[in-house]
Amino acid sequence: MRDHDKYGVSTGKKLSLVFITILAFIGLINLLPIEKPLFLAKDSETRAFRMLLRGQCEEGYAIYEKRADKGETLHFLSLGKWLYSGMCGAPDIPRAIMYYRQAAAASWCQANFRLAGIALTHPEVPDVTQVPPANNLFSAVMCAFHVEDEETIRLFFESRSLPPAFEQLRPLFLEALERRRDYKALAEQEQEKIVKALVNGDGYDANPDAKP
Repeated sequence: MRDHDKYGVSTGKKLSLVFITILAFIGLINLLPIEKPLFLAKDSETRAFRMLLRGQCEEGYAIYEKRADKGETLHFLSLGKWLYSGMCGAPDIPRAIMYYRQAAAASWCQANFRLAGIALTHPEVPDVTQVPPANNLFSAVMCAFHVEDEETIRLFFESRSLPPAFEQLRPLFLEALERRRDYKALAEQEQEKIVKALVNGDGYDANPDAKP
């Protein structure tokens, strides 16, 4: 007995027809002017970034903040950069500082460097008390304690996202490197005091990695 239905079409041919129809549908979808991938999760980074591009700033930022709170702390650093630059809407310096401080507390060395840049270029921010730029630069280089001086300079100053105005930090940054060299020559008790201040945020924006 042959595998035919009442119309004389074999099961194999019907399956082939279905397969061809699916391929044609996929090809048609790819030609349509719609965003891909489809059916994104509510907290998808792709969804959040599309929101920022569309001007849905608060909705997009909320997704990144939620993911950062769950442990993807690099998003705190990104939020600080975007809010400082005004990627989605006008620049928001107070909120940029807030997110950079959260990034610093999560051990991102760049956060202390960026906070120093803001303090230098925007010394007066309403309702915000800022740490002196020299202190946060010291925190940044201590966070990168085991990186050689020249490589440390490249690490912080050669970022493609570095605001041009932050180049003004270079003289203070060199002084911070000098402070790091002096630290290495201190007695152990003096070193412990400095590390405690860095980690607890006593005169610095706290960074748990700002220690040897």
